[in-house]
Amino acid sequence: MRASDLASGFLKVLQDRFALIALAPAPAGTEAQALLPLWPASLPPQRVEAANLPACDYLAQAIELGRAGPESAIATGLPQLSPRLRWTYGYPRDLRYSGLERRVAFTEVLGTTGIWPSKQMLVGFTLIAPHTHYPAHVHPAIELYLVIAGAAAWALGDAPGEVRQPGSVIVHPSGAPHAMTTGAKPLLALFTWRGDLATSSSYV
Repeated sequence: MRASDLASGFLKVLQDRFALIALAPAPAGTEAQALLPLWPASLPPQRVEAANLPACDYLAQAIELGRAGPESAIATGLPQLSPRLRWTYGYPRDLRYSGLERRVAFTEVLGTTGIWPSKQMLVGFTLIAPHTHYPAHVHPAIELYLVIAGAAAWALGDAPGEVRQPGSVIVHPSGAPHAMTTGAKPLLALFTWRGDLATSSSYV
């Protein structure tokens, strides 16, 4: 199967999953409903220079965990795209969190640097190594997360962290500080951004 067909098929899997999330109560259902009209029609994939980071050492394990969970359709399609993914960290050097760039990585499937081009929304994945605290950070974009593999404690604002399992959907409002802490297994989660896509995340 051609690479373009693989990308198209995977994007359709994601779109179908978001159509189901759109049936859920707010805030998850409301955000998915806002995202679906932004989903692109069939477009040719754009050329992306693939790149890995140290956190990608945990990707194979996370995919295998995801295959055994409720989001197996997404986890199963990811290895076919892995050679084309550009994993990044993106935060400027911060002495408070030395070494975090080796334990956290992000990639876009749909977006300005993703396999599929879009200027209206971002769809990608976050990968976090085991026993890692991804500190409180903010961004103006509205963010939705779908946990694919690994349990993590998700904290929003001043609320205590709540452990979320695969299949969980989490919504972060614009400008709301949020953080994640992984346990013994790596976290793989799909994310979307809607709204201000140009302003990057920053640590609180």
